[in-house]
Amino acid sequence: MSAAQQIISCWKNEKPKQYAIKLLGAFGKPDYFTPDSLTWLNPHQNILKVCVMDEEIMHMVPSRHYDYVYSTARLATTPAQACMLQYISGSIIIDQLKKEVTARCGALVKNQVTLGFIYDYITGHLHGSKDQLQAEYKRRINNNISSSSGIFPLPVSEA
Repeated sequence: MSAAQQIISCWKNEKPKQYAIKLLGAFGKPDYFTPDSLTWLNPHQNILKVCVMDEEIMHMVPSRHYDYVYSTARLATTPAQACMLQYISGSIIIDQLKKEVTARCGALVKNQVTLGFIYDYITGHLHGSKDQLQAEYKRRINNNISSSSGIFPLPVSEA
């Protein structure tokens, strides 16, 4: 059993445990790990890192689910854009100093959808009120619609 598999076997949360096993199959050995996380660097087009953690963060947008997998991309936001994105979803994490955004969801495909939404919004392809943008985000999440630019394509196979 690999070190990553040994770590996963000790995790207390079943959903991230099962998902981490899938990510091992999709990405191979993680670049680094801790007792409660596995991280892969540059695992997918335009993605700086993917991290799965032994946590289940209950989230209600667009419906009740648990978040435990993070995808980070290099995208710069203005302070106004960062505020709007935080309104749209608590699963959007913004680091303005590093010019990075992170999507935290329960699956890579949802992270890709979220990153595509963020890209479309900060590049001016999406407009509207807070409520209109939140409705568009929910529509995309519910239907797995990524960016129209193709910059964050959906994973070939959902890990």
